[in-house]
Amino acid sequence: MERDAADVLRDALALSPEVSASLIDSSIGSLDPAVDAAAEEAWAEEIHRRLQQIDSGVVTLVPWDEARRRLRSGLGEAAGGVEIIPVAHGRRCPGVLAGPG
Repeated sequence: MERDAADVLRDALALSPEVSASLIDSSIGSLDPAVDAAAEEAWAEEIHRRLQQIDSGVVTLVPWDEARRRLRSGLGEAAGGVEIIPVAHGRRCPGVLAGPG
């Protein structure tokens, strides 16, 4: 029996953030079943590199509201030498990764 999309959405919005993220990942993955193994490996390495930077203290997470304020006020790489990179990984977000300034 096929469910109405509105019902599915209502149920999905009631899920925990972790389960919701997993559902979204699976749903997006189903749209393009072809997997580029090299791209997947490159992303895994990049994620690992960024997590090491966070864990070692080389970079600091900045809350999204602060990053948006900096971007809107003209700060960021041009003004302060800070690289601002959006990240989305597990419970470490929402936030951005700000490199050493």
